[in-house]
Amino acid sequence: MIAGQFGDIIFEVLFSPEELERECSWAYAEHEVAGGKNRLEATGEALNTVSLRLRLHAVMGRFQCNPAYDMDQFHQMAKARNWGDLFIGNRYLGRYAIGRISERHNRLAKDGSVTGIEATLELVEYN
Repeated sequence: MIAGQFGDIIFEVLFSPEELERECSWAYAEHEVAGGKNRLEATGEALNTVSLRLRLHAVMGRFQCNPAYDMDQFHQMAKARNWGDLFIGNRYLGRYAIGRISERHNRLAKDGSVTGIEATLELVEYN
């Protein structure tokens, strides 16, 4: 079952965002008025940002994934300065680029291979 998609990377139920925080903002200029209250003027719309928290796990049995490989895909996308369309379920959130990645390798196998990663992708609207 598909939970969402960013670029070519599909979030399935076992590899789905744990938390998504979206921030939208608008810009205003404040102008002083002699003898009166200041006035606001709308000057534009700031770029939206999305913080996407993921848990990647290598799962035994029917479903298998490679958390280190999946994280490498995000790093390659960021280094190439590529953008991706972001979908959560069937809702389109827009076109975003990766501005920052933080990750924590929280599960390791006896051979040292990574079996679990918690990651946060900081996405910036790409227009």
